[in-house]
Amino acid sequence: MYLRIHQQPAQPGPLAGNEKPIVPTGVDPTKSLAPVTSRSQDSGIASPPNAEVVSLRKSPKRIGRPTRKDDSGLLFTDVAYSDLEERDTAEHVRQAENLLRSIRNLQSSDDDTADSEIDVSYEKAMSRRLLSENAVLLQDADVAGKFPTKELLKDLEPFLVDIANLPDKTTANQLRVIKDRVQRTEIVAALMSY
Repeated sequence: MYLRIHQQPAQPGPLAGNEKPIVPTGVDPTKSLAPVTSRSQDSGIASPPNAEVVSLRKSPKRIGRPTRKDDSGLLFTDVAYSDLEERDTAEHVRQAENLLRSIRNLQSSDDDTADSEIDVSYEKAMSRRLLSENAVLLQDADVAGKFPTKELLKDLEPFLVDIANLPDKTTANQLRVIKDRVQRTEIVAALMSY
């Protein structure tokens, strides 16, 4: 196009023997093109030869918002995804509540001796898993602006840390400290109300 606009035809007559006409790419050579007009003295630019040449210019493609393939059938995707996050949080809270109830109900075989050992390896492993989930859910609640959920997860975290740091065979005294804190703060009731 640049050559056609800026090149002046040397001869209006037929072409010499070996010369081939310059045809822009994408143009059918069988169609006749209108001759290029010379530059206008007033405007300083060449006027377009005809509508056919102007249509050769490509318009920029508009890129819209990409659509997801998995959104079929969902009217409000934000609501659907937030509902999934709520379900994950509710399941996490239910499991944490069960863990704290289990810790609260643990009793040694001999309540008279404070040195008896209680196996809490299952509760310890469960607490570690819940602690990692709690960190992710706490961050999600913070980003989403769900402040009641964020506060509940913050209150739950110290209990999960204490249980995760217990030895596999703990004493009744170490366990009693956690039990007393669970009762004093009423964290189980707060988890039940979620």
